[in-house]
Amino acid sequence: IAHSSFTRNRSVGGGGALYHTSSSLTVSNSLFQSNKGTDGGAINHNSNSTGTIINSVFSGNEGNSGGALYVTGNALDVINTTIAGNKANDGGGIFENLATYPVKLKNSILWGNSASSAANGPSIYPVTGNPDVKQSIIENGYASGTNILN
Repeated sequence: IAHSSFTRNRSVGGGGALYHTSSSLTVSNSLFQSNKGTDGGAINHNSNSTGTIINSVFSGNEGNSGGALYVTGNALDVINTTIAGNKANDGGGIFENLATYPVKLKNSILWGNSASSAANGPSIYPVTGNPDVKQSIIENGYASGTNILN
């Protein structure tokens, strides 16, 4: 998926704009704005999946778990991407439940996301494991993590 815009989509299940399972996905130079889904306001990255999100923006999305991204699949790399102004009960920006393959964030910004409480991860809520974060800015750090990023 390249140079695309997903705006004001709704889903009663996973992923307001996109439900991804059992395959490989690359999203580049795309916008996900004002989408709403139960697990993943914008994208649900589910079992047996790998993916890369690069040079994209997630803004104003809403989900019960994962305002922008709900990640329970295999590896997901998020590179040069802004995740801002999203909200959820758990993981305002990203909800992650991967002990073996943590989400990898590189050169990305997570800012202005909100969760029902600070303990539920306004930016990232890692249920198991911890995300691999490099050269990124995360407002308020992340649940079980710190503000100090490598």
